[in-house]
Amino acid sequence: MTGLKLLKALMVITVVVALILPLIMHPPKYPEVRRVNNQQQIGLGFRIYEGDGYPLAVSHTNGGSTELNKGSNAFRTFQVVSN
Repeated sequence: MTGLKLLKALMVITVVVALILPLIMHPPKYPEVRRVNNQQQIGLGFRIYEGDGYPLAVSHTNGGSTELNKGSNAFRTFQVVSN
């Protein structure tokens, strides 16, 4: 009777190790999920930003940022919508 309980315990431990071992050896690829989520949030932010009357295609002299998107001043477009 004790040998049977020991065998059952070893079987349970073996199953648990078999289920956990792949997760330890190859963790889930959460960075890709976070990256896609961040890209979606940035896209949504730009759509809201553009819909608020400050479109990215309007000239800088009229309150837009078309000229700033070229060259080394491209960061100015993102500076307005950043935290």
